[in-house]
This record gives sequence, C-alpha cells and structure tokens, in this order.
Amino acid sequence: MSKYVRLLSFVMLLFMMVPFMSGCVEEDSALEAQATVNQMFSRLQNDSPQEVKEFLGITGKAQFLSDETIALLLENLEYTINSSTVVDDTTVDVRVSITNIDMTKVFDEYSSQLISYIKKNADKVEKMSEEDIKKKAGEMFNECLANNEWDTITLDANIRVEKNDGYWDITPEEVLVNALFGGVFTAPSEMLM
Repeated sequence: MSKYVRLLSFVMLLFMMVPFMSGCVEEDSALEAQATVNQMFSRLQNDSPQEVKEFLGITGKAQFLSDETIALLLENLEYTINSSTVVDDTTVDVRVSITNIDMTKVFDEYSSQLISYIKKNADKVEKMSEEDIKKKAGEMFNECLANNEWDTITLDANIRVEKNDGYWDITPEEVLVNALFGGVFTAPSEMLM
C-alpha cells in the first residue's frame, strides 16, 4: 500500500511542477530570442553595408540607400530591448526601441539644398542623364547626412523571432527597417504635413 501512496505522491508532484517547468521553457525561449536580437544589432553595426542590405532585404523603394548612406545611418544606432512575448514554442515577439538620426529633419534640409542646387544649375541639370542626376542627388544626400549634427528619434518596433531547424531567426520587416534608419520611409511623407 505504501508503494501506491509513494507513486501517487510522485505523480501529484509531477503535475504540480508542470506549470513551473513550462514557465522555464518560455523564459528560455524569450532569452534565446533576445540574444538573437542582440546578435542582429551587432551584425548591423559590424557587417559591410552590402551584407546589411542583403540581411534586411533592402530592395524596391529602399534601393536609394547606398552603401555609404547605410554606413552613415548605422554609425550612431542605439537600441533597447523592452520586452518579449512568447507566442508559441517557436515564435517570440521582441519589442525594441531604436534610436537613430531623425530623418524628417534630414529630408527637410536635403530638399532645400537640392532645390537650391537645381535652381542655380538649371542648364547643367537639364543636360544630365537620369543616372547622373541620381548620382548627384545621392552625393548631396550623403553630404547633408554627414555634415550636420542631427536630432535623434526613438521608434518602437516589434521583431518577430522564429525558431527554424533549432535556430532562432529574424525576418526583417519594413517597420523594423524604417525604425533602424530613423524613419527613412515615413520621413518624406511627414515633410508634406
């Protein structure tokens, strides 16, 4: 009879420990996901601009971000992990605050300089090829970005971290890329407001 009492006690003890053990698994997942986010930021600050573009999937409307522009934008990047939410066994949402140059101010100054350049050099600009115009505009943007002490902006982003084949991975989304680069996608539209 005492064997049954011991066995029953052991089974009850196991059932009482299950919630604590699952809490440990969730905490481990959250910590592993946060470590992956830390690695991502380290990578962004240490990889070449080309590797950063590949990792972030910069295509389409973000192609204007030259290697030099990306390097300038990541130069003073700061971040803070605010929280983590375990969605399921293979998914964790990590909430971060990202501080970088406020691109609204940069675009405002850049637009003024670009318009001034076009007015002063209308004949020259008219004869330039589209490629030369893009190159000149990019050079002016980078000069504007590099030659000023800009205000910063802090934007929040949710980073989805998913476990695939035993490894935690991040698939960057436009909201994250926008926050990383100080509102680079939303700044031009905010200038018009």
